[in-house]
Amino acid sequence: MLTLEAVTFLQGIPPFQLLDDATLTALAGTISIEYYPKGFPILTQGGPASDSLQIVRTGSAKVSMRSSEREEIVID
Repeated sequence: MLTLEAVTFLQGIPPFQLLDDATLTALAGTISIEYYPKGFPILTQGGPASDSLQIVRTGSAKVSMRSSEREEIVID
């Protein structure tokens, strides 16, 4: 993602919209883009914690967890 495109994108997302342009530009320089196919687990329960903030730009993500009986419980 180009820096200007990233800044424009972040300006529309709370709380990033509260940041000044210089801060957004610096932040945009640290963004990496990842592509995941539908149904691919981005993070898994019991797996390693994420070391970064994940923002879904297009598409959607299902947030779920497994019960003690291994049933999937959709949270969002």
